Amino acid sequence: MLDVSALLNTDVLLGLLLILAVVTGGLYLFRRKPEGNADSGESRGGQAYAHLLPLRTGAAERLLLFLERIRPEALVATYSPGEFNSAHQLMRMLQQQVQAEYDHNVVQQLYVTPETWNAVHYAKDATLKLFELTLEKMPEKSSPLDYRNQLLKTVKEQPDDQPGPIDEAVMKVKQEYQQWTGVFE
Repeated sequence: MLDVSALLNTDVLLGLLLILAVVTGGLYLFRRKPEGNADSGESRGGQAYAHLLPLRTGAAERLLLFLERIRPEALVATYSPGEFNSAHQLMRMLQQQVQAEYDHNVVQQLYVTPETWNAVHYAKDATLKLFELTLEKMPEKSSPLDYRNQLLKTVKEQPDDQPGPIDEAVMKVKQEYQQWTGVFE
């Protein structure tokens, strides 16, 4: 007859051996040297960088597209002033469009440095503020067409020798991309 206590002891021992094997195997995998040839630069770090580069490139592309889309002159071209009842209504629509674009691209901050992301974020905030300041300078009952014209005039009055927040952010994204890839040299 088979002794149940002996069977339980055998199951316990087998379980302990299995745990020991898993732990030992995990330690081996964790501590083993990176694969690849040191001369070729192929290591886990290099492979991770190689996998990260397309993600960072995509993030740079999307951030540049975002920055171009939130330029006031590009935004006002997408709307007809006749679609709105007031300058305030047009301003709100422009702000909502910028915020929606930003919300759509917020995850890109994972792939750029904090300095670059801060420049993009500041460009968004400065654009929203420009919309408000332009409206504040106008008479209360201004038409959407007057608001659009004043906004475009304000943008054109910016000094050419001083890049605005959007241009600064574009330069920052391109500089960072250049550091990753050597492109734009």
